[in-house]
Amino acid sequence: VEEQLILRRLADIAIDMYAILAGLARASRSLSIGQKNADHEKMLTLWFSKKALDRIQYNMDQLSLGEITWAISRSQRLIKLLVTGDVKNGDYELDHIAEEIFKQGGYAAEHPLTKNW
Repeated sequence: VEEQLILRRLADIAIDMYAILAGLARASRSLSIGQKNADHEKMLTLWFSKKALDRIQYNMDQLSLGEITWAISRSQRLIKLLVTGDVKNGDYELDHIAEEIFKQGGYAAEHPLTKNW
């Protein structure tokens, strides 16, 4: 049973890391090609990544692995490259996400393959 709990924590870490990278890839592409609402996608990615990194750190601590590994530290640096300043508790991002959703009357992001040229 103990090995299953360890495996579950490792799987949760891998899932969160994958989700962070997928969000970064989508937001990066939207910003690069000038998609409408790319800033909204960036804000969603920052907020989600902060929460996911907190979960990853918690699972790492539970596994008694100590410090965050190189891959997670690298993900944090990539996230910080997307925004000026640092992401503290995510309230600022969540406030702007909610404003944009309210302004748009629903989900504000465009389909990632929408062409704008």
